Amino acid sequence: VYVPAGSYVIKGNLTVKRSVYLVGEWYNPETEPENIAKGTVLLATGNKGKADAAPMITIGASAGVVGLTVYYPEQDIASPVEYPAAFLIKDNVQGKGWQHASSIQNVTIVNGWRGIAADQGNQLPMVRDAYMTVLDYGFRINKCYDCARISTMHISPAFWAAYEGIDEATVAAQTKKNAKGIILMRTDGQ
Repeated sequence: VYVPAGSYVIKGNLTVKRSVYLVGEWYNPETEPENIAKGTVLLATGNKGKADAAPMITIGASAGVVGLTVYYPEQDIASPVEYPAAFLIKDNVQGKGWQHASSIQNVTIVNGWRGIAADQGNQLPMVRDAYMTVLDYGFRINKCYDCARISTMHISPAFWAAYEGIDEATVAAQTKKNAKGIILMRTDGQ
């Protein structure tokens, strides 16, 4: 499913079903920070204040997202608000058993509370070229097996600062309070 460049309000949750890819237009925020607000931007407003609620996007087996930027328009650097993970690679989304080879590629999470989670029986999840500013965690993996493929993951206050034109030191002070880069839980062969 191709989503052309533009801003799209996501008031609830999306599920990318088995063998489907949600593909947008994306600019690398490290090499083209002036374009961070361009491309396919998902404006996440659902589940504000509910960190443990359903994620913005749940990704099914052999499915994925490519080329998306996620921005929380109601997030405030001075008084941060909890949100669930932007992306979740989850097993048994459609009652089909274990996940296989789901992926997240070329994404930016501008100002999330939580970034990406891979949970509950995933096999071979892949995360590549993920750039994020987060206030709780960047990537959490739990109950996965056969070696997740994780590469080129950047967690930095620079992305939020560039998007909103605010001082990077202000963002860094907030991220240093609680943010964790990668959380490895019960998982095989990472």
